[in-house]
Amino acid sequence: MKIKEFSILHYGPLADTGRVQLKNFNLFWGKNEEGKSLTIDALVKLLFGRNTKEFEKINRVEELPEGYIIINNEEKNIKIPENGYLPEIIDLSSGECSNIFIVRDSNLAPFLNKSTEGDFYLSIIDHLTGLRSGEIEKIKKEILDIGGITPTFLFKDTKDERIKSRFEDATALLKEIEKFQTKVKSEDLDKLEKNTVFYTEQLRIIEEKLSNIVDAQKREKYEICNKAFNLLKESLQKIKALENYNKDDYQSWRDCEKEIIESEKRLADFNSELKNKETELENVNTKYRDLCNYIEILEKRKVHIDEIKNDIKEFQEKSIKLKSNETRDKFFAPASLISSLVLLASLLGMVINPLPLFEQLFFVSIPITIVFAYFHFSFLSKKARLASDLEKIYFTSSSYGLDSKEISNLVSKIQEFDKDFENANSEKIRLSANADNLKDDINELYFQKIPDEERVLQKSKNKIEEIKQKTGETTIEGYELKLELLQSLEKEISEQSKILKSHFDYGDISLDDNLYVWEEEIINIEVYKDKALDTKYNVIDENSYKQQKTEIVNQQKEIGTKIEEFKKYLKDIERKANSILQLDEPIICDSSSDLLQIQNQLQRFIETLTNFRQNAIDSITIFNEIAKEEQTKISELFGKESLVSSYFSEITEGNYKEVDFNQRESKIFVIRKDGHSLSADKLSGGAYDQLYFAIRCALGEKLLKGNKGFFILDDPFVKADPDRIKRQLLMLKTLTQKGWQIIYFSSKGEIKDALKVEIETQEINYLEMPGLSL
Repeated sequence: MKIKEFSILHYGPLADTGRVQLKNFNLFWGKNEEGKSLTIDALVKLLFGRNTKEFEKINRVEELPEGYIIINNEEKNIKIPENGYLPEIIDLSSGECSNIFIVRDSNLAPFLNKSTEGDFYLSIIDHLTGLRSGEIEKIKKEILDIGGITPTFLFKDTKDERIKSRFEDATALLKEIEKFQTKVKSEDLDKLEKNTVFYTEQLRIIEEKLSNIVDAQKREKYEICNKAFNLLKESLQKIKALENYNKDDYQSWRDCEKEIIESEKRLADFNSELKNKETELENVNTKYRDLCNYIEILEKRKVHIDEIKNDIKEFQEKSIKLKSNETRDKFFAPASLISSLVLLASLLGMVINPLPLFEQLFFVSIPITIVFAYFHFSFLSKKARLASDLEKIYFTSSSYGLDSKEISNLVSKIQEFDKDFENANSEKIRLSANADNLKDDINELYFQKIPDEERVLQKSKNKIEEIKQKTGETTIEGYELKLELLQSLEKEISEQSKILKSHFDYGDISLDDNLYVWEEEIINIEVYKDKALDTKYNVIDENSYKQQKTEIVNQQKEIGTKIEEFKKYLKDIERKANSILQLDEPIICDSSSDLLQIQNQLQRFIETLTNFRQNAIDSITIFNEIAKEEQTKISELFGKESLVSSYFSEITEGNYKEVDFNQRESKIFVIRKDGHSLSADKLSGGAYDQLYFAIRCALGEKLLKGNKGFFILDDPFVKADPDRIKRQLLMLKTLTQKGWQIIYFSSKGEIKDALKVEIETQEINYLEMPGLSL
């Protein structure tokens, strides 16, 4: 089976290829983006039509290509798609064709997914032998589904059927029913039902007695409440005349009388205090005026005394300075005397005996004597002036009452004057402040305290007058008597209200609302006023009857609980049985006979499932034996004498002598010529490619019944180095010599270079890509 010719008229942007004639080895070469992938896609779609789900990235262009392919099969030319598609022509599935005759993306073993590789080989065996392993597996699956069991022969527990759970639940429910039947016998249900009738009659008698004593209680309640309600209404009627009397006004009257007495006393005290303050202020003002006159006299004297103080200060400063010159004068006084004597002596000497020595001494002593005399007499002059100043101070001081002949005594008297002046001024300030305080006190009394107290007094009198007018009482004693009557009525109202509230408590609402509801309540229980007249209510009897009723009710509840438990248990069994059996009509379980029927149905259900499972196990065992026999036929594809081993040995020039497939591991193993075994994934890249080309060739030849076919290759050696490319191309040429057709698509320059000689000699049919039409 070879492709003789093809033509792609239109496929997306791919240019029209025209009629392309093919030979045994065909190389389609073109640069990237010149239509290589689209040409292969178009050929695949022409060969397989729309049945291309096994091919990846096949729908770069959604449409089907326009064109044809002519295949030569068993010396017959067949035009595709006019005469059908390839799978129909050679009776192979599209998956088998794609996994054997077409190589894309340099993947020489696209079907070698380890979980499906064995299934692929098994499908080849099915195709070659006519067996249907897949159908056997489907039948086995259907048997398991019918039997509701898993491949390990356990019941399934799927969401819809829950066979496993239902089987286990049925077994458990049967055991549960057996236990329940034992319990029913031990509890004696018939006796329980008789006791129910007995306790019902006893309860009726007790409730009748209890009803009678309750009627007596309500009658007594009516009598008590009716009496209290009448007394309450009577007291409320009387109290209306005293509605203006209250404790607050009474206390206020008493407080106001007390306040009037105390206020009048305080007012008298304030008036007395005001008179005393006014008298005291008049005395202070007199003293203040006298003191001001005295200070005025002192101020006039102080002006002159301050001048004397300045003179004394100046005298003291001069005295200190003169005293500092007194020491120097002790030198100048004798010095001036001696120099004067020397001057007189030299003058007498000149008169008596005019010698030059006396003359010189005379002229020398003259200036010296003058200088010494000047300083001495200057000191004496200052001393005399200072004594004159002192006398003047004494004289002036005596004119202002400061008689003294000693400067220190005079200074003391001046200080005494200053102190008296200061004290007079301090007293003036004190008297002024005292007068101001007295004025403030007088103003406070006159304008504040006395008016305030008068208002308090008048307010108390007004309050008493207001109470008198409101009640008509003229004395506090009369008011007190009416207030006592009011309190007595209020107490009566409170007591009767408590009685009524103890029977009819409506919470915190007004008395008027209570009166309304109490009257309604009394009217409601008035029907009991003539009931149970011969019965006196006794709480002990009531409690006794209630206790008896409680005991009977408890007994009924206990019996009812047991009966209800039985019924509940029957309903629980009913629910579980319906969930397990899932019959068209729901199961009803209300009695022991129904329970027995459910027990039988559950037993039949368990037996049916058990039989189904056993039948399924027996059937699957038979089909497993058939499948086991079929599994052994995979060895026909592999093994020492297999076509795969023959191809692989020839392609590798005898380096590998055998190819085997391990069904359990789903792995291919090869045996080298030295006998060493390797798994396929341990081979070199070149040997790996050669192995799977050998497998493709062997499987293809088997499926084509000994005939050769074609390979469409999409750059299968794109990852190989130059040496490996040459070896792999040599392998392809060897395959063409054996009758296989190679249709090689490439955009790699290394491929064209490696086949340059074959292209030039036209041993290889070299074609350029059609390119893309823009």
